[in-house]
Amino acid sequence: MDQERVMKRFPNKPPNKPLNKPKPSWREADCLLRTAANKSLSDLKTVSSLIHHLANQNELLTGENEGLRNALTTKKKHNKKGKVLDLQQRQEYHGRAVFWSPRKMAEGEARERTNKQLAEEEKLQKAQMKQLQAANALYNKKLKEERRVATAAKREEREKEKAEKAASAAAQKALQNTQKPIQTSQTGKRKASATTTPKAKQQKHSGSAAAPAEVVPAVPAKVTRSGCAVKLPTRYT
Repeated sequence: MDQERVMKRFPNKPPNKPLNKPKPSWREADCLLRTAANKSLSDLKTVSSLIHHLANQNELLTGENEGLRNALTTKKKHNKKGKVLDLQQRQEYHGRAVFWSPRKMAEGEARERTNKQLAEEEKLQKAQMKQLQAANALYNKKLKEERRVATAAKREEREKEKAEKAASAAAQKALQNTQKPIQTSQTGKRKASATTTPKAKQQKHSGSAAAPAEVVPAVPAKVTRSGCAVKLPTRYT
């Protein structure tokens, strides 16, 4: 078994360095107080007892703080899950303690690298697919907008042609309405001239060629004895 490969899995971490905190004892503080202050003995005892109490409290709190820090660090280490290599243990093996050969370790690391590469390729493929879908959606949106614009342009052109045809028809109808009274008056004049001309010609021809008609005396009416007029049949007149 390769000892260096096994030891690499358990790196040596440097121990946590203690925090550089000043820890003055109450005796040193008491000596400094006696040398610096020139007061009565009762005041010095009161201040000395107070300093002694504060120093003890500081030591207790410092130790408690370091203990909590160590406990938190240990808990973080326990909560941190290591990544287990896929060494593909045989199913027929039922023992508890397992010793892996360097070849198995190398195979597990190779499989881990392959899986990681495949995961990265799949992630990249998904990103590319997402970009293609976004580009396709943008293209479809642009194509739909172009179709909408083209349809609107054709509809506007048809409406314009329809309006032009309607205006042309209205102008033609108005022109016909203005020309109709003129044609009617001209037709009336032609008919009047056509009716008067043959009569004039007939009178002209009859005056020049035909002789004056003889005047026939009227037949006296027959009267009955009672004085009533008798109308004779046409054949007797």
